Amino acid sequence: AVAECVVGGSEEEPLRHLMGMSDGEMERWCRDEVASALLAQLKRQREQLAAQEERKKKGEDGMQGNGKYGVESGGGRVATFGELRDFHEGIAGKIGLPAPRLWEGMEAEHCRRTGYDVSFSPGNYDTPPTTPAAEWVIATDAEEGA
Repeated sequence: AVAECVVGGSEEEPLRHLMGMSDGEMERWCRDEVASALLAQLKRQREQLAAQEERKKKGEDGMQGNGKYGVESGGGRVATFGELRDFHEGIAGKIGLPAPRLWEGMEAEHCRRTGYDVSFSPGNYDTPPTTPAAEWVIATDAEEGA
């Protein structure tokens, strides 16, 4: 979200414009632009958390159907849905700008980031436990995936 507040950045280098800012300009930018964007995002998160808690209280937490997707009962996550303004902000409004190197980003997600070595058993297939890293190799290595 911070990168999107900087005027003059690009998709590849969204924070590059910071290099041309003086300390005073950066302080003003943080106070005037970043603080308000951060506050708006935190308010949206608070609203989503409150709505999620309310659904949990009503028993609408969505956990009853997660077994289909290989998630043990009680171990799933609740999907959250936005409003029309969220749609217009796009996915970048929720998770930030995409990595310019898609392949490297997918590989990092499966092979180096937190959880890459956590074993899981896909409940809807008759397969042994696997990990995201092992699935990456199967999907991307012609010999291993054969």
